[in-house]
Amino acid sequence: MEKPTAHSLSEIPHFCTNSHARVLVLSRRNIESHVSRVFHYEFEDVIRTIDTVDILAPVASRRGSNNAWPRRVLHKLRTSANLYITHGRIKPDFDAMPVDKEYDLFFYICRSPRDLVRLQALPHWRTRCHKAVCWLDEVWVKSLEPFRPYLDILQEFDHVFTACFYSVPVIAQALQKPCHFMASGVDTLRFCPYPLVPHRPIDVYYIGRRSTTIHRALLEAAKRDNLFYIYDTVADFSIYDYTEHRALYANMLKRSRYFLVHKAKFDALHETGGQEEIGARFFEGAAGGAVLLGNAPETEAYRTNFDWQDAVLPVPDDAKITELLADLNAQPERLARIRADNIAHSLLRHDWVYRWETVLTSVDLPPTPAMRLRQADLKQLAAMAFAQSEPFPTSHKAQ
Repeated sequence: MEKPTAHSLSEIPHFCTNSHARVLVLSRRNIESHVSRVFHYEFEDVIRTIDTVDILAPVASRRGSNNAWPRRVLHKLRTSANLYITHGRIKPDFDAMPVDKEYDLFFYICRSPRDLVRLQALPHWRTRCHKAVCWLDEVWVKSLEPFRPYLDILQEFDHVFTACFYSVPVIAQALQKPCHFMASGVDTLRFCPYPLVPHRPIDVYYIGRRSTTIHRALLEAAKRDNLFYIYDTVADFSIYDYTEHRALYANMLKRSRYFLVHKAKFDALHETGGQEEIGARFFEGAAGGAVLLGNAPETEAYRTNFDWQDAVLPVPDDAKITELLADLNAQPERLARIRADNIAHSLLRHDWVYRWETVLTSVDLPPTPAMRLRQADLKQLAAMAFAQSEPFPTSHKAQ
């Protein structure tokens, strides 16, 4: 079977240029097709629509990439960051692409500090860009020590953001430069169910990492009560086309009554050390208007970003999930309010345009007219959500 590869809707080439671009974005979209990268590419696409941007999207080197190494060798090398950086045992997985234009800002989204080594394949990137900002999606305090050689590369950046709240002071201390928390986001225009307001026939939607107990209880309910339950049947997978995948995901959420969410990597204590962070699914589920069920992190970051009533309804990790669903299904007015609040707050606070504005503010760059137009559209949709908060159409098991 042919290995899936990621492409953008507009088929971004190796170097998508804009003669008036003030921003250079380095993207992994033509190299990495893993599902965990998809929302990064969505963020980049939103930036393209609201700012003047060149996207550097290289393809894998013809001379071979890291993927050519045996997995056991890769694991050994990647667990020794000093080997990776000092001896170059694993090289950037694309050919060198010199930056030959001047930009006001260089922006790079890294899933983890390992992604920073790819900058070695961009000669002159720092001297050509007046400011540089990196967003580290995932970096756990427990795992920070092995990544310290990677963090040295961050010295080239003026500001570092991370979606891991508790990692901020540790990174800032290591770098001795500004590091800030920036939560994940979502293209709310894609995920918002307004103005079409589709029917919600899916009773429960549960993807990614999951509680085995809750999943089994929902499987039994699907057999016993004809519950329409949608869940993953594969794990750790790549996708064919990231925009198609994202569109399908958004359409499913807009048609789901309930969406299960958990703290980021809640079942990987060996990796997180118990550090509680907000996963991207909180933002995506709320933007789609689903009622969020699960266990939220007890953190200031969560309380700040989801500070409205019933943003996430707690679920015990046992078979009582079906009892909770029955109780909620008997409260259509409450469900309608929750849905409206989730949609409206997402539109007003968690769209990628607000995250991009935060980045620009950090380097004293002004917002663009396109950003203001998008924000105006988001406000109109939010008003629509509040105005149309009547009980939403029931599915066959919502009685």
